[in-house]
Amino acid sequence: MDTHLNIFRFFNADKKEFLEDNLSRGFALCLKYDSIFLDRVLQKVLSPDKYGELFNTEFPDYRIDIDLQTRASDLEDFKTIVGVACSGIDVGNVEAAIARETLSPETDVCIRVKDICILFEFKRTSEDCRAQLKRQVERIEENCGGDVKKEYINLDWKKIIDILTSVSSFQKQIPNENPFTADFLRFLETFNTDWFSLTRLLNNIPFSSDIASPNYRFLNNRLDQIKKQVFRDDKVIEKEGKYKRLAIKVDYGWINEINSGPVNRNNQNFIDIGMHFGDTKEQGRHFFNRRPNGIEWQNQILGYEIEVQPYLKISNAYGSALLWIGPTIEESGNTHTKQFFDKFAGKKRREEWNDFERDLSGYIADWKNKCSVRNEIVSNSWDDELTNTQRTSFSLSVGTYLRIFVPYTECQALDDNLENPKIALRFREIIEEVKNMIDGPLANIPV
Repeated sequence: MDTHLNIFRFFNADKKEFLEDNLSRGFALCLKYDSIFLDRVLQKVLSPDKYGELFNTEFPDYRIDIDLQTRASDLEDFKTIVGVACSGIDVGNVEAAIARETLSPETDVCIRVKDICILFEFKRTSEDCRAQLKRQVERIEENCGGDVKKEYINLDWKKIIDILTSVSSFQKQIPNENPFTADFLRFLETFNTDWFSLTRLLNNIPFSSDIASPNYRFLNNRLDQIKKQVFRDDKVIEKEGKYKRLAIKVDYGWINEINSGPVNRNNQNFIDIGMHFGDTKEQGRHFFNRRPNGIEWQNQILGYEIEVQPYLKISNAYGSALLWIGPTIEESGNTHTKQFFDKFAGKKRREEWNDFERDLSGYIADWKNKCSVRNEIVSNSWDDELTNTQRTSFSLSVGTYLRIFVPYTECQALDDNLENPKIALRFREIIEEVKNMIDGPLANIPV
């Protein structure tokens, strides 16, 4: 859907000075045009007794008024004033704050119902809004005279979004989704995803493999939670990058971590489970001791499509990859064996490079043109990265990148609860099936 059709997304929305007003305006419009959202908010900010007094009646003789930017000096004749702090975080005890000295304070959003006035003060960051809010409440109290009851509530953006999400979920099931609530949620997603709960199930997250999309972050956050449940919490490892992600930590000798993420393949959406076997020399030793002739891969594992990418990795003295050489599946029948591993893996000093180049050509035709740097084919990269440098050595490992593709629709169906979902069990079954293929009864066959 065109984002410009979003009710709350203006063509000038990138101007920060308007954002706070847009947030409070969006909140007010949802209150005004979504009665379920209004009811949920009132239940949050009013005491059960007050809520019951107002709405446990079949014939109410009053109406609910919702206004923006109302001068506190124009509000009077209330018996109860409720100040609601709406910041990026829970700002704490409002009563303990010192009121800001403002001659004519204005409310961001105001709800008037019977003899109750509810004020909302919004901030688009984690800024403390207590001083402004308290001054507004005190100014209205001055207008009312007599005995006025004051109450303060923290309703930070995470709590507001939880209400919006709950309302939206309910309306989708009717089905009768309110366009204001739906658009406000989408607007907030593009503004600050940190305000959203990380406990969405996959069924509530549209697929995205676009790192710029909020749904990509929601999806990966949920996948991180699932990874912790595949074996247990301490069986994950944090991976650095633009967005930190968790990998499943294993100790099989031939591999020490397993990755997973969203991928679109052949115009279909999947969650892939990715494993790099033999990515280091030591891992390769474990792998080829178990599978000296390599593995003859089938097209599927447990009914799921797979992709196999054999590779040779050339690393510097610190273990950082310099080049990847990608043999074909046919060529890997000769390169991914214990015999090849014993001959080529490990450290190669510069005086050995000529023999290495000649010998490798007997296994991989035109191998220099199959080198890549960070997955991008680069001409003459062997010469650029090694021959024409001052390097004195490199190390070679013999690895295989295996990817198992689980359809996203199936993942959504299997993600049936927050703790111990069926999808965690399915991931574990897939991992254990691969482990059995490598460590199983056919291992250690002499060459």
